[in-house]
Amino acid sequence: MPKLFEVEIIIRAVIVADDLADAVSVAYEQSSRIVRDDPLDDVDVVCEFKVGDRLPDSWTEACIPYGEHDDQSIAEILAAQPPVIEPDTKTIDMFAGVAS
Repeated sequence: MPKLFEVEIIIRAVIVADDLADAVSVAYEQSSRIVRDDPLDDVDVVCEFKVGDRLPDSWTEACIPYGEHDDQSIAEILAAQPPVIEPDTKTIDMFAGVAS
């Protein structure tokens, strides 16, 4: 069963520009070329997504995540996941010793 993961990809490039604002503009204009030229050795898996987790930036549950999985939306993939059962830490040891 496929799972959803948030990854962080850091791409570094050297930009020639007149000032900081121009450097940002050039970086956006050249972003496709920069990504194509970068070896992408700085990729980190930040976390696995579960139902109820906050999506990064402008992502919504209607978005289609990257990868090969029949163009399912994030919501559809999450709906197919088994439910997450969070232990109740207030009562977790309530019956410890009763079952022995």
